[in-house]
Amino acid sequence: MIVPKVVKPTLLPSIRLDNLEKLPEIAAIYFVLNDKEEVLYIGKTENIKQKWNSDDKQELLEVTKNAIITYFAVASVDILNQIETTLIEWFKPKYNITGKNTTNFDHKP
Repeated sequence: MIVPKVVKPTLLPSIRLDNLEKLPEIAAIYFVLNDKEEVLYIGKTENIKQKWNSDDKQELLEVTKNAIITYFAVASVDILNQIETTLIEWFKPKYNITGKNTTNFDHKP
C-alpha cells in the first residue's frame, strides 16, 4: 500500500491556486499546503482538474489564499479511500475531520 512517512508533499508536483486550469485530469490524492508548507487538507478524487475547478472548493480557497496544491496520481480509484485515510491519520491536517473521508471544510480548529 502506501508508507505515509515517506510521502513528502513539498516534493510532489504542485499548482498554485491561481493556476488551477493547469491541473491534469487524473485520479489523485492531493494536499493543500499553506505558505509555511504545512499540510492543511488531504483529499482524493477521480479527476483532480474537475474537482478543483468546481464550486465546492470555494470555502477552502478563501481560507488558504497563498496555498498550493500538491498531488500524486493513483493508478486505481479503488484504493483512493484507503490511501486518503492513511495519509490523514499520519499528517492530521487541520481542515480534515478526523476519522471521516470528507470534502467538508466546515471543521475549524
